[in-house]
Amino acid sequence: AMAREDGGPWRELAARVFGVNAAGPGKMSEVTARNDVPALITDAAVVVNGDSVVLNGVTGGEDADATGYVMLRGLTEQFSAGQIAEMRTASTLPYVWSGIAPGTAYFRIAAKDAFYDVAGDYGALRYSAVLAVTVSAAESGGEGGNG
Repeated sequence: AMAREDGGPWRELAARVFGVNAAGPGKMSEVTARNDVPALITDAAVVVNGDSVVLNGVTGGEDADATGYVMLRGLTEQFSAGQIAEMRTASTLPYVWSGIAPGTAYFRIAAKDAFYDVAGDYGALRYSAVLAVTVSAAESGGEGGNG
């Protein structure tokens, strides 16, 4: 809460510290704490079931501090994180994204961490390349891949 009041939280924070005794202040040192963005997701395993896309697993994005995934759906194959139609978060996989209209659906996926959970800055994550899948209400069980 204090960090939010000050414009944070921050992925990197530096503090200057020094000790004080009877002789006065000691030498100043700088201490830095850093929380890097989770690694880039390079591929995803998905299955299309009717109007649903099931995200079964990802390659990349491995990070001991990862708390789950942020998934963005865009309307074009070149959409950026700032041009999303819909966003979802999941703490575990598999994740089922239901209610997708027939046609080609475009997704980007990123691993999220505790920093994201507090700050909610989806634009600061590392997103995969666009994953294009074909959704057809009449089909079931087709597979998609990162494209």
